[in-house]
Amino acid sequence: MVIGSGVILIATLAVCNYLLTAAPAPLVVVKDFWFAMEIHQNSPSQQSNYIRAYAHFYSDLQREQSLQEFQELATSHSSFFRAGGRRWFTNVENGTATVEGRFMIDGVEIASALFRLAMTNDTWKIVAYKIQDEVGGFAGGTIP
Repeated sequence: MVIGSGVILIATLAVCNYLLTAAPAPLVVVKDFWFAMEIHQNSPSQQSNYIRAYAHFYSDLQREQSLQEFQELATSHSSFFRAGGRRWFTNVENGTATVEGRFMIDGVEIASALFRLAMTNDTWKIVAYKIQDEVGGFAGGTIP
């Protein structure tokens, strides 16, 4: 029984390591942003999760949208971060990247997200984003 649990743990860690190292760096940034937003609902440390997500913003985006504004928008649209199925698409060119997400429940798309990222000081940062469903959404930065 202990050996079986150990094998499962090792396999889980191997899969996590593969996913983190095999995914393009901009996608890892967006997934970490999304994960912080998903867990803020049930976490006793909600503020630290907002700060974690906000830390992925480029400095210009942070000047445009304060942490408090971001937190208010994210809280008022928290249902976006509860979708079950996700598909991510990434395009990286010349130090910039676009990451697009599609979110589904029971095979029906309920929301989408678009992130623009730029490499700065060897780190990918979100310069703009837009998260929306058929009713509305929220955004920061400029998405053409």
